[in-house]
Amino acid sequence: MRYVPATHEVWVTEEDPQKGQVEILAFSAGGKVMLSHAADVKVAGGGGPESLAVDPVRSRVYTNREDQKVTVAIDIASRRIVAEWKNGTEGLSSGLALDETEAWLFVGSGAGGVAVLDAAHNGRILGTLKVGKGTDLIGYNPTLRHVYVPDPKEGKLAIIGVSPGGEPRLLGTVETAKGSHAAAAEDRGQVWVTDPDHGRLLVVKDTL
Repeated sequence: MRYVPATHEVWVTEEDPQKGQVEILAFSAGGKVMLSHAADVKVAGGGGPESLAVDPVRSRVYTNREDQKVTVAIDIASRRIVAEWKNGTEGLSSGLALDETEAWLFVGSGAGGVAVLDAAHNGRILGTLKVGKGTDLIGYNPTLRHVYVPDPKEGKLAIIGVSPGGEPRLLGTVETAKGSHAAAAEDRGQVWVTDPDHGRLLVVKDTL
């Protein structure tokens, strides 16, 4: 689920092998928060839509056809798929994160690791990195240019640096928790990681 500020909409992935779609909800908060159905964008086939990333610079929203290893770009205004890119992941295509300024689109690999696409130049693959045994939802800090890739199988968080050319490289790993499948970064050099088996959020300080 992601909020699109330009249109005051909430976009939600609804995954289904045959009828997968992104549902668009109109959002208003004039005294009372209201959500109402506005439209659907069909992203059927390939496991349906998986994850979302909003790109206000290029007026697009990105999602994955996870089984096909394909990332699609949806135009926000027309609500139509305007591009489809092979993303170079291994296994299922999972989480997404974006560097708006550099137009780097990070795609989590279900087999572990991340791929980097150039969203400004037809989804050109800038680099891939295999690390760990799997991942799901990834985080990104644009100031540090660090991608955070949790591995629920090994209970580790990989911290990946990105070169000026968009090439990912492993900086180090941090022990987190088994089953930890989501990471979110904030602007103080910290990463929030889920620990679902114990109902906790873990806070990792990025010292790299």
